Amino acid sequence: MTILYAFPPTRSNRAQWALEELGLTYENRIVNLEKGEQNACEYLSRHPLGVVPVLETDHYRMFESVAIIMQMIDENPDSGLAPEAGSPERALYYQWCVYAPAELDCRLMEYFDNKNRPLYAMSQRAGSTTSKQQSRGNTSSVYEPKP
Repeated sequence: MTILYAFPPTRSNRAQWALEELGLTYENRIVNLEKGEQNACEYLSRHPLGVVPVLETDHYRMFESVAIIMQMIDENPDSGLAPEAGSPERALYYQWCVYAPAELDCRLMEYFDNKNRPLYAMSQRAGSTTSKQQSRGNTSSVYEPKP
């Protein structure tokens, strides 16, 4: 049985989307991050950093959303979701799969934190509400469209 440990809306949505696109049967187990379920010893045994997603199959357990996606697609080569293994196109596929989380996620989350995330949620993640309020707008010129 395949189990995806997830909590929306997080990067676990990526893995769930891939599982759905592939038409795979899986169980979606919610790890309620707001209630701290990620800090339970049982969950920490699945992911030592206490984050989602985690994918468990009959053969292995893994984490990191993009790694999960690439593994699922590799296990289903006839899906048409990736170029042929070993091809030049596959090299670019790997490049862009890794580029998004490695280069864009941090910047997007910084923008999201400074612009859209409720202050009460940010204060629970790190730092105080006051420090988050003071930091709002510090990077907005980098991400705002130019008039």
